[in-house]
Amino acid sequence: MTNQASILLFGETGVGKSSLGNLLLNDSNAFSISDKPESETKVTFGKFNQNKDIFIIDTPGIQDSEGKDKEHLDQMINFIKSLRDLKVILIVFNYCENEEKSELSKSNKTNLEIIKNIFKGVDIGKNIGIFFTHFYQNETDEKTKTEKENFKKQEIKKIINSSENNFPCFYGNIIQGKEPKMETNVEILRIIKWAKSLKPLDVKQANEKATEKEKKIEKDVQHKVEMEGDYIIEYDLVKTREIIIYFDNSIKEGPWSESEKTNEKKRLNEELIKKREEEKKEKERIEKLEEEKRKEKERREREERELRRKIDNVKACHNYKPPSIHRMNNFGGFNYPTAPIYTKKFAGGRGQINLIVDGNCIII
Repeated sequence: MTNQASILLFGETGVGKSSLGNLLLNDSNAFSISDKPESETKVTFGKFNQNKDIFIIDTPGIQDSEGKDKEHLDQMINFIKSLRDLKVILIVFNYCENEEKSELSKSNKTNLEIIKNIFKGVDIGKNIGIFFTHFYQNETDEKTKTEKENFKKQEIKKIINSSENNFPCFYGNIIQGKEPKMETNVEILRIIKWAKSLKPLDVKQANEKATEKEKKIEKDVQHKVEMEGDYIIEYDLVKTREIIIYFDNSIKEGPWSESEKTNEKKRLNEELIKKREEEKKEKERIEKLEEEKRKEKERREREERELRRKIDNVKACHNYKPPSIHRMNNFGGFNYPTAPIYTKKFAGGRGQINLIVDGNCIII
């Protein structure tokens, strides 16, 4: 254990952290102070006193008017992790602040949540102290003082989940440009003595993600229906990204991941198959009709060629006799042969051939 008082001052903007740091170092110019609403301290940094046995770390006010809380906190966490050791986290409250007794103010609650997150998994209760600024000894009574102490202690214990039942409290009336009263100087000495007696916290365990309030995964789901041959495929196309919500409710959205298919279902497209079968049957019917027409045409052409072949092969008959002729009175004197006549009509209106058959001779 080093005989050094290393103290981190933590609290709201304007509560008097920098002024308290100057008192602890016994140097009125160690940290800049201002009565403006903006935080005079822009970054977390620390200073030693002249004897090098007291190291005070001043921090920017949380929920300040410039709205740079996350930036300030991230820098503060990195600074804490770089320390050799840290013995005290001194929570600074304004004694005159008008807080309801039912709960701490929203900003003070946030401050304690951040401290708990910075040292996540570490019981820091024994290293936490409370300092009340703007305390006027002659304007308060012990009952009110005790009530404020107990209220702050219980709220701190509840928020940081500490096993510690008591936190040391210190008081001071710090007025810019004026020498502190004796009572305040006594409190400063008490703080230093108490800080030197403590075992240091393991600052290497400081959580770099302490400013994160919530981390969640956002999904973008698109339902898709596609065709693949005779099948219908249904699936969800899912993209994800990480959303980080910080203590001040600011949001950081990560990049979308590549889409992936989930819940894929594949089924036969019965309507399409039925339609294709009907189209196939209709095609076969048409092809069959075309084939029948083609065969019928071939048959007729074959029959015509056969008949023409027979005609071409007919030879003159040697014992040809002209057919007998008789007069038909009822036909006005026209003479007709008595031999039978064979008539062949060709398809397609291509004309006809009349054959007079007499014995085994054919006469055209």
